[in-house]
This record gives sequence, structure tokens and C-alpha cells, in this order.
Amino acid sequence: MNDSDYDVIVIGGGLGGLTAGAKLAKGGAEVLLLEQQPVPGGCATTFHRLDFDFEVSLSELMGFEDGGALHRMYDDLGVLDEVELLHVPEFYRIQHGDTDVVVPYGVDAATEALETAFPDETEAIDRFFDVLQTLRSEIRDVARRGPPRLWTLPNFVLDHPTFVRHRNATLGDFLDALTDNEELKLVLGANYGYYHDDPYSLSLPKFASAQAGYFINGGYYIKGGSQELSDHLVSVIEDNGGAAEFGRLATDILVEDGRAVGVRHERVATNEDARIDRCAHVVANAAIPQVADSLLPLPYGKELHDEIADLEPGPSLLILYLAFEPIPSEIGNEYYSTFVYSEEVDTFADTSPPHGDSYGRRGYAFVDYSQVDADLSPSGKSVGSMVTLDYLSNWTGLTDEEYGEKKAFVKKVLLRRLEALVPGIRETVVHSEIATPQTIKRFTLNPGGEPYGFAQTPSQTFDKREIPSPLPNLSFASAWTTPGGGFPGAMSSGYRAARELLEGLQ
Repeated sequence: MNDSDYDVIVIGGGLGGLTAGAKLAKGGAEVLLLEQQPVPGGCATTFHRLDFDFEVSLSELMGFEDGGALHRMYDDLGVLDEVELLHVPEFYRIQHGDTDVVVPYGVDAATEALETAFPDETEAIDRFFDVLQTLRSEIRDVARRGPPRLWTLPNFVLDHPTFVRHRNATLGDFLDALTDNEELKLVLGANYGYYHDDPYSLSLPKFASAQAGYFINGGYYIKGGSQELSDHLVSVIEDNGGAAEFGRLATDILVEDGRAVGVRHERVATNEDARIDRCAHVVANAAIPQVADSLLPLPYGKELHDEIADLEPGPSLLILYLAFEPIPSEIGNEYYSTFVYSEEVDTFADTSPPHGDSYGRRGYAFVDYSQVDADLSPSGKSVGSMVTLDYLSNWTGLTDEEYGEKKAFVKKVLLRRLEALVPGIRETVVHSEIATPQTIKRFTLNPGGEPYGFAQTPSQTFDKREIPSPLPNLSFASAWTTPGGGFPGAMSSGYRAARELLEGLQ
């Protein structure tokens, strides 16, 4: 092992790091994973209050079609055998003024539902699904074809005409070209907040590759919460001879002769029990800006900082966690995931929230986990969440008292809006608490509380998301690198990094 303690040290126990660690350990590498929180998972965790387990972030997981890259990854890591997956009953419901449409899974079923709701827009709806499916198919082939330098060759262009045509397109511009019907645009793009905060700067190919996957194969919830997935990946690491240590904060990546040779880490918040473990490789599941500005020494940190200086970070989120007794279905809620836009929204472009927009006007999603057998609460009780795009700038510069007062005010506003959606639901809420971008920053160490990493704009997707490492034996595995944020994206980044390292270790 080159006189090292470990083949690989993984900094961070989010899904990217856990997946990298699990794949590496399965491949025979000696792995140490370090996570600053007391539990693994990052955003893929649950927390307990009263009788309830609250899902931190996950509403739907995708990518389970036979033969697909994600399916092969899940299967390789034992996820399909050890983690129980619950099929979500429908993709989403959208409510905007008089528009109230349920979009089911399945391209044929979704097409039928949308054409029933918008009978004069059949051509636009058919074109929408045709482009999404074709883009997804071509993007999957692109991933198998090799490096981006091949993308301009004549045969590549002939084989991938839709990808070449739309590679730099945005979702908003694509929908504008499809139809003038703003309500249809709102329905077709209702969940764009899964990926970015502005449909007019969201990469269409990024949206299409994930969205078509949801439509074709459905969405799934992990029974017992996403903590089950994270705990399973830790067990894969440990069952294959690796180690995972929690409550350990990595403070420095040690560099000698232009190579990473180890990691200094200490017990969180105490500056005690500092230890250095040496290794042949480092995988950083930490946010790439954090790696550049906090973990790497000069000149390597500056080199990485300069490399990412022009990249735009994605948005953050505000989440209101809710516990109900009785469950929402008993008072009329019938859907797992509902997206709501204010009646003040007139066009699809109006949905992108300015950084200071009112919490009474911005769009939100309500997720009701009682619509599946989530196993997060006792019988007759359930949990849910309200989620809206948000920004750290809305929560900085406040005293502790002001911060608490603002959280209480925002909670009241959101509960009032939920009451308008599901009359009587406010009386069923037995516990509620808010996570702000400050909460996400504190928990994940993402500098702006950005769970998505760098924004998924056309100039920051696919090959343009490949962040070169300043060290030959330092790899990145997180939402900040390719393919980007979301549970499947973070896991894919870790799996890819591990496979590349295993090839080098052979």
C-alpha cells in the first residue's frame, strides 16, 4: 500500500462518498470514510421527533429500469436486495388557480392525461415527450461513446441529432417554442425545482434525461426513509473490510511532492483527538469550493479555486417538516406530491423566485408521505414536508432572535398556504419545524447551503461539469461534479470515481 494506512480515504459521508466507499471496498481497496455528522447520508438522512421520523430531503428516487446504468449500480451495491423501494402512485399534481392536473407515471398515461386537460395542445404534448425520450436515449449513448472531444465528429453528429441541436437549450426556451399556452408550460415544467431555480437557465438535456427517466420507469420512495439507503452503504463498506468514522471533521488534505498523501481530521467542534491517516488516494465528497478554500494547501487550493471561480452555484431550499394526526388523506388530500403556484403567476417565466421574493407568493411543493407505506410514523399518524427554493442571502445578517422570529413567521405563512390547499389540515399538525439554507449549510458544509452543487445551466452540464483536480490522486464525488445533484446524480459521481480508482489500483 505504498507505506500508507489506507488505499483510499473518503472525505464526507453523503451519498457520493458512501457510494464511492462501498464500491471501492467491494473492489478490494482498504477504505476509511470520514463524516463530520454523527450519522451517514448528508441529505440522505432522517431525524426523529416525538413519534415521528422525518425525511430530510428525498421525495422520489429513479433509475430502476433493467439494463440501465443506475440499475446496474444499485444492483452491484446490493440496494435492490437490501433496501425496500415503494412505487410512488403518481408523478405529481400541479395546482395553479383553476388549473388542477394530476400527471401520472408512464409516457402513454401522462400523454393521455395532459391531452385530456389540454385538448387543443396535442401536437405540443406529443412533441414534448418525443424530445424528452429521444434526448434521454441519445444522452445515454453519449455517455457510452467516450470523451467530449469526439462530440463534433460527423458520425457523432449524425447519430445524436437531437442532443446536438438542444445541447445548449434551456427548458424555458424549449417550452416557449412548443406552445403559447402558459398553463401547459406550468404543468409540463412543474417540478423543474428538482434540478434548478430558473427554467430559462436550466439545461434542457439535464432536465430531459432525468424527467424522461421518471416518466418511463416511475419514482420510488425508500421504506423507512433515505437513512436506510445510507446505512446500507455503510454496511457494504464495513462488510468488505473498510472503516467508517462519524463525528470526524477533515481539516486538511496533506500534500507531498504534488500528491495527496493523507488527511488530518479531528473530533467535531472540539479541536481534540486530532489524527493523521495516510493514504494513496483521496476522494472528496465535500463541496468542491470547500476543498479549494479549506482543505487543500497552497498552491493547490488556489489552483482549484481559480478553476471554479466562474461557476455559478445552485439554489438552496427551505423545508417545513410537518407531523400529522390524523393523516392528510382523512381530510381530503389524495396525492403524494403537489406543486402549487400563486395565482399571481401569469407566465412560466414568473415562477423563478427572485432572491427576496415573498414566501407568500413563491411556488412550493407539498409531499405527503402517508400516500405510501413509508414506515415513518405510527398508525394513524404521518409526516410530510413543504419545500420551496430559497437562498442563504435571505437568512444572513440576522441576530439569533431575528432568525428565530423569521422562521416562526415563514412557518405561519406556509401553513396558511397549505390550509388553502387542503382545508382543515392546519388543525392536524402536531409538530412542525423549519430547515433554512443556514441549516443546510451547517449540516452539509456546502458554502451557500446548496444541496444541488453547481447550477445545472447549459454551460455547466455534461463535459463542462468535469472539474479537473489539481492533484493526480485526488478525486471528486458529489453533487458538485458530473452528473450533478440529486440522489442518483450524487451516487453516480461516487460510483464513477470508484471505478476509475479501482482500475488504477489493479
